[in-house]
Amino acid sequence: MRWVLDCDGPTFALWGARRPDQLDAVSEIAGWKIDASAMREIDRIVAFCVKQPVGPEFMAPPNRLAA
Repeated sequence: MRWVLDCDGPTFALWGARRPDQLDAVSEIAGWKIDASAMREIDRIVAFCVKQPVGPEFMAPPNRLAA
């Protein structure tokens, strides 16, 4: 979550939870940022590991054919 907030571009991040205890970690993301060196390393790992990123079309509702 901290990485999402520290990336250029996103202005907010959504935290999904099914149980109240899954919200406990939310308070731990406030009050600090990932430093530039760690962000570069994360970007390097993502570029190496994610060969086919999911585009915005993944989030769109499926097209439905008219019956």
